[in-house]
Amino acid sequence: MDANTPGPTTPDFRTARLLAVEVLLADPEALADDVLESCLYILRDRLHGIENEDG
Repeated sequence: MDANTPGPTTPDFRTARLLAVEVLLADPEALADDVLESCLYILRDRLHGIENEDG
């Protein structure tokens, strides 16, 4: 496990993370940071991938 990887997570924790990312991406222009926006899209895709692997 590297420094950026959290410990074991529950499905509820992943769902909460995904919801937080979706809220931030609801108005991407308000972020005023293209790099942050890109990172959030990548994180969203990863979280969707994790959910698809579990279910």
